Amino acid sequence: MAYDEKSKAYTLAYMKENLKRVPLDLPYDFYGEIYAHAHERGESINGFIKRAIRTTIDFDNNGENPRDRNSSFRDALKKYANDKNNGADLE
Repeated sequence: MAYDEKSKAYTLAYMKENLKRVPLDLPYDFYGEIYAHAHERGESINGFIKRAIRTTIDFDNNGENPRDRNSSFRDALKKYANDKNNGADLE
């Protein structure tokens, strides 16, 4: 199906009503780090940034700091990685 002017108008109207654009300025080296990180996980940069923000908000709302090496989430990730590397059936 061709992308016609009616479809374009609908898409633009939807975006105007439902999305807020947020410009983000990054140093080139940090952008490269973000790009590589997202690419390794099969994510878009936009998707990765949204996930990082959501994760931080969730941690903040639950009183946990994602940078805290003793956080239960970090411990769970380490256990998952260890179990996966040791051949545990995690599926």
